[in-house]
Amino acid sequence: MPVIKEVAPARLEIREGGGCLAIFGAPFLAVGIWASLATLGLVTMRSDGQPATQAAAALFAVLFTLVGGVLVFGRSVSAIDLGQRVVTKQWRILLPVRTRTYQLGDFTTVTLTFVAGDSDSADKYPIGLKGNGVAPLALCSPTQYAEARRCATAVARHLGFDIEDSSTDHLSRVAAGDVDAALQDRLGSARPAPAAVERPPVLRSDITTEDGSLRIAIPMPPVGPLAVIGGFFPAAVAITMLMWLGFFARPRPLAPIEWIFGGLLFAGFGVLPVAGVIGRWLRSRVGRTIVTVSTRELRVQGRGIFLTRSVATFPASEILDVDYSIKESMVTSARRHAQEQTATMRRIPPSAATAGPNTEWVFGVLSQFLKGKGIVVKTRTGLTTFGEGLSDEEIQYLHAIVMRALTGTAG
Repeated sequence: MPVIKEVAPARLEIREGGGCLAIFGAPFLAVGIWASLATLGLVTMRSDGQPATQAAAALFAVLFTLVGGVLVFGRSVSAIDLGQRVVTKQWRILLPVRTRTYQLGDFTTVTLTFVAGDSDSADKYPIGLKGNGVAPLALCSPTQYAEARRCATAVARHLGFDIEDSSTDHLSRVAAGDVDAALQDRLGSARPAPAAVERPPVLRSDITTEDGSLRIAIPMPPVGPLAVIGGFFPAAVAITMLMWLGFFARPRPLAPIEWIFGGLLFAGFGVLPVAGVIGRWLRSRVGRTIVTVSTRELRVQGRGIFLTRSVATFPASEILDVDYSIKESMVTSARRHAQEQTATMRRIPPSAATAGPNTEWVFGVLSQFLKGKGIVVKTRTGLTTFGEGLSDEEIQYLHAIVMRALTGTAG
């Protein structure tokens, strides 16, 4: 989590490193120090009863000490100095290792983007600076949207820059004077109402108005045949294994351990997957996501088979924006993010980072399998999504009426 601090009247610093990374790196550093002592002969280290070779111990010590030292003592500091009109990025391991300086006059906008994680890394929301004719400059990379928005707001307020938020499908720009304002405050009553969106001929959601609030009941996505097959497939595997082991053909009584093994196998691969499929099917029949929107708040509830639970409740003053995700916007967003990452890695202006024909072909192929992610509510505490699995036309319609209900505009 980045630490933002104004160390001087015109100097803002953003520090990354330490915290959980230091805790994670401490065992590596301890093992590296222990291996170093073993290399010097101060402690004994053996392998299979034989003394370890000096070269292996030295390599082991250097590797673990280096990794642990970087994680425990490594820090990244981005300093924005209005007095000298420079941005300084410094990497430290107790002492400065590398320092780079950039002219502040080259940048005009604070950017907030999104980089999807994978099995080895978490999602990130990088904060940076962007200008005309220069490469983007990364400042920090929080792993939560709320942290990223606070960081971007602090930088934008310090510099007087606009925020360009492309963390979701549609790029939004917040003026320098409104970087900390809620959606209602930014739009205001003087702004025109959102453009009308035609009601789709087929609407799965149940939309009603009660006590001045808009209530949207969104059904759960239906359970497809592949999900049913996937639930029953482990049960078939379990029965086949039991037959192969002769559980159903032995003339003698089964031993207690055999009953336990067969019961666990049948429960884990048979009962639980089938019960999961049946539960999903029941939720798809009676389950609903209930969204209640007014000029005061936005509330999301989940109705299951038996109970209705509160998912999230946001006062209107906490809502920063409402976006939506459909197939077309997902392709556009993926293309934009690819260009942004290319510009950052190659240190070239964003206008020079264009997708090649092979990349466009990949986008075209992947677009055939995309499904809209629904409506995304951006708040000071994070992101909340609802409406997954609906058609693109219905997602756009729900976004329009949610914006109208939240801002109090007629239409």
